[in-house]
Amino acid sequence: MPWQTHGFEFIKKYFEQIILNDQPFDYAQDKLSHAYIFFGQEMIGKRTFALELSYKINGSKTEGSTNPDVYLVSPNSSKSGRSITIEEIRKVRQFLYLSTMIGPRKFVIIDDADQMTVEAQNAFLKALEEPSASSVIFLITAYPDVLLSTILSRCQTVNFPNHSKTNIETILVKEGVENAKAKFLAEFSNGRLGLALKIIRENQYSQIKNYLKELADLIKSNMNGRLVWAKKISEADNSTTEIGDRLLTWMLYLRIHKDSKNLRILAKLMRANHDLLQPQYNTRLLLENLVIQL
Repeated sequence: MPWQTHGFEFIKKYFEQIILNDQPFDYAQDKLSHAYIFFGQEMIGKRTFALELSYKINGSKTEGSTNPDVYLVSPNSSKSGRSITIEEIRKVRQFLYLSTMIGPRKFVIIDDADQMTVEAQNAFLKALEEPSASSVIFLITAYPDVLLSTILSRCQTVNFPNHSKTNIETILVKEGVENAKAKFLAEFSNGRLGLALKIIRENQYSQIKNYLKELADLIKSNMNGRLVWAKKISEADNSTTEIGDRLLTWMLYLRIHKDSKNLRILAKLMRANHDLLQPQYNTRLLLENLVIQL
C-alpha cells in the first residue's frame, strides 16, 4: 500500500526492508528494533510517519491513534499540558504488558519526548531495559540532546531531514494554494511541511501575517509598550500552544531574514520557546524577559 506521508523516501525504503525481514514469531531473526528515536525539526512529519509505520508493520485496517495496539503520549494529553509526567509513563508501561489485539505488535509513540520530566525519563528507562518481545517504541523529538544519555544509548536514532522548498511548494499547489502564497509558505516553513499544511488547512495565513506585524511593532515599541504587551498576552485566554505558535512564527520569519540583529533576537526566541513548555516557568515573566531583550 502506498505511503500517505510525504517525503522521507530513504527512511521509507529503510523500514520497508525491515518490514520484509521482520518475523514476529521468530525473534532471533527479527530485524525490527524495540525502540527508535525519530528526530528532526518540529512539524515535519515524524509523528505522522510513526503512526503510519505502526499501521504498516501490523498490517491492520485500523490506522493511527484509533488502533488499540497503538498508544500515543504527548504533553497535550497530560494534566499540565506542558510536560510528560511519571504518571503518563506508568500508563505506558501498563500498556506494554498487555497482549496485542489486532496485529503481532503493539506500539508506543511518545511525541515531544524531550518534554518528559527527569522522573518520567528514569521511569521510562525500565521499559527500555526490559522490553517486551512484541513492543516497539517511537520517541519523537526535535531536541534529542535533552533526553538522558541512558535513553539515547538504548534506542536507534533516525534523522528526519527537512523537506525541500520545491517539494513543499508543489504539495501546497496540489492542495489548491495559489502560487504566490505557496511560494511564501514554502520559504516561511523552513522545511516543515506539517507547518505549511497546518497553516493552510486551519486557515491560519492571516494570523501568521498578524503575528509578523506584532513582532515588527514590538521591536519599534518602547520598554513600557513591550511590558504592556507581555501583560496583555499573559492575561488573555492564550494557551501555551497559542503563545508557542506566535514565537514559532517569529522564529521562522527571522531565519529567512538573517542579519546580526535578527540572529540575536532569534537566539532569545529559541530559548523562550523551549522554556515556555517547562512547568516551572511563569508565562508572564517569561514574556517580559523576552521583550525586554528584543
